[in-house]
Amino acid sequence: SSGMPNHTAAIQLCVQKLRILIEDSDQNLKYLGLLAMGKILKTNPKSVQGHKDLIMQCLDDSDDSIRLRALDLLYGMVSRKNLMEIVKKLMTHMDKAEGTTYRDELMFKIVQICQQNDYQFISNFEWYMSVLVELAQIDGSKHGSLIASQMMDVTIRVESIRAFSVRQMSLLLENHHLMLSSQRGCSTDVLFAAAWICGEFSEHLDQPDHSIKPETTLKAMFRGKTTKFMPSHVQSAYIQNGMKLFSNIVIKYLNEENHERINELAAVMEESISGL
Repeated sequence: SSGMPNHTAAIQLCVQKLRILIEDSDQNLKYLGLLAMGKILKTNPKSVQGHKDLIMQCLDDSDDSIRLRALDLLYGMVSRKNLMEIVKKLMTHMDKAEGTTYRDELMFKIVQICQQNDYQFISNFEWYMSVLVELAQIDGSKHGSLIASQMMDVTIRVESIRAFSVRQMSLLLENHHLMLSSQRGCSTDVLFAAAWICGEFSEHLDQPDHSIKPETTLKAMFRGKTTKFMPSHVQSAYIQNGMKLFSNIVIKYLNEENHERINELAAVMEESISGL
């Protein structure tokens, strides 16, 4: 820990002895082993990273303190090669986690692991956006604002995934009534982000390979009864970004001289906004 040179062999020996503690059935010894392993990880990460499988096994422990300590260790053991494997394991644990406290900690740690050092270890941002969408639909989560901010941040920063991100957000908007009616996940925070992304990058909606057309997304954002009961800041995001989307659609139909379709969409928006 003091950074003294030529102590590689001693450090390796310490880690091996700590592994024995962690494998012990005594919970106190296991906790002490994880605690000491965490201290070594700070100064000699490579010495600990080789024991990732053992640390991940601790996530199955019945003791909350053991599981949480293992989570802390995993944060420092992530690399570009093992990121997806670790996140997949944590997502599996979320599915069977009992109680919201540990599940919320798992969710927070997944995001923390992925976003560390400005997304240093992420090689596939479409994968990460899919993870965020899945996390957004976890029942009873308190991390809605965190998930929403990640969705927006990644979409803004990574131009190459904007089309994919917009497709995912448009699907969330299309199904927002299901999320709200079942009180699923971080619904309102995520729907705010979804509306903002679809409005800001609406040009990606009108693509040949896109199964949801801009008109469908626009109507989803102005579905009167469900939109009316959303928080005011989400309603504002729907209206502001719906207008952006509407403008792009109007330009398209003006170029096609399809004035009848413009009038139909304008009527839908007028009726929906007046009902809010």
